[in-house]
Formats: sequence, C-alpha cells, structure tokens
Amino acid sequence: MFEGKLVSFLILFATVGVMTATLFWPELTEFALDEVYSIGPANTSRIEGLPMLDKDMRRVKLARFESVHNNIDRIQVADLQVVDHSESTATLSFRLTNQASENDFPSLRVTTLSQTGAKLRTLVFGSADYAHGSDFSSETVELHLETKPGDASFSVSAFYKD
Repeated sequence: MFEGKLVSFLILFATVGVMTATLFWPELTEFALDEVYSIGPANTSRIEGLPMLDKDMRRVKLARFESVHNNIDRIQVADLQVVDHSESTATLSFRLTNQASENDFPSLRVTTLSQTGAKLRTLVFGSADYAHGSDFSSETVELHLETKPGDASFSVSAFYKD
C-alpha cells in the first residue's frame, strides 16, 4: 500500500517538474548561462559560441558590420627592406600577405622618415602602380621610388580607398 502511494507521488512529482521546466525553460537557461559566465574573474569574456542573453543586449551601444570584401585587417605587410639605393632612388622589397580570399590588391602608403624618426613625406601607390600577380595570396612586392635628402628609412602600410 505504501509503495503504491510512493510511486504515485514520484510520478506526480516528476510530471510537475517536467511541466515547470517546460514552462520556465527560457528563464532556466538564462540562469544557467549566468552561472557559467560568473565562473572566473568579473572581466572574463563570454564563452565563444554561446548566445547573447537579453541582459547582454542592453549593454550593446554600437554594432558595426564589417565588409568581408577588402577588409584591411586581413592584409599584412612584413619583411620590409631596402634592396637597392642611390642618391636619388631606392627600391623597397616586402612581403604582402592576404589572409582572406575576398580581398583585392590594396593601395600602399610609403612614409619616408628622417634619422630621428620624424615623418618627412608620404607616397601613395595604387594597386595599378606596382607589379603583382593575378592571385592575391602572398607575394614579394618591389617599389621603386625617388628619394630626397634626409630620407633615412621607410615604412609601408596597406589601405583601401573609400
């Protein structure tokens, strides 16, 4: 007799539990995710791949959508060196690497610097102004430029015109 009432009670308890969990599922998941995020220091970033919660959305002040095409953050200029120079010309060589398939060849900004590191002038080369292949993955680029008195070093950066 006692076992029959216990089984009935457990079935009723399980049914009420399932119904309650179903009814309050959004609140339960938000609570559980809050507990997951509260582990560790307060400035711990969210776990990648988990959805943003409603309370997270209230803190969003600005959303910026970035273009996949011609994303300058996916372009790298490295290994800059002067391979040839005279009093009036210099040839710069560097590796231009594309880390995204959607990028075109960028424009290049060459800044000439004095011996103290002060910027002297800026030269701009469009993608048609330097030799490159047709497939943009990674290649060595050479730029030929006229030098002026005081040019001691150079820096090169890539950019896309608006």
